[in-house]
Amino acid sequence: MAQWLVRVLILIAISFGLSYVPFNGYTEIISGYYTVIGIMFPLALTQIMSLSLVNVKNDVFVDRQRTQLNYIRKIFIILFSISTGLFFIKNFEFIFHWKWIKFNIQILFSIFFIFCIVYFIINFAQLATLKDEIDNEIRKVKNKQNE
Repeated sequence: MAQWLVRVLILIAISFGLSYVPFNGYTEIISGYYTVIGIMFPLALTQIMSLSLVNVKNDVFVDRQRTQLNYIRKIFIILFSISTGLFFIKNFEFIFHWKWIKFNIQILFSIFFIFCIVYFIINFAQLATLKDEIDNEIRKVKNKQNE
C-alpha cells in the first residue's frame, strides 16, 4: 500500500512540474491514452486468464503464481476503473493558482494514463516471463518422468 502511495505522490509531483508548461491539448491526449488503455486492458486480462497452471506439480510455485496473478488482475481492474472515471471527467478544467504555485488537473490525468500504460507494458513482460517459467517447470517434470 505504501508503494502505491509513493507512486501517486510522484505522479502528483510530476503534474505540478508540468503545469508550468504552456500546452492546451490535454483533452485530446487523454482521449488517445484512454484508447490505448482500453485496448491493453482486455489483452492483459486475457493473458492472465489464459495462463494455465494445471500441469505444474509444484504446489508452492502454483500458489505463489496464483497469488501474484490475482494481485495483478485486481490492479489492472482498479487502474482501468480509475482511468474510465477520469476519462468521463476529462473536460473538467481545474487550474489552481496560488502565488507561484500552479496545478492543472488535466496534466495529472495525462500522467496517470501514461503510468497505466507503462504499468500494463511492464506486467505484459512479466507475464511473458511467468509463462516461460511455467513452461520450464512443466518440462522439468516431464523430463524427470521420462528418465
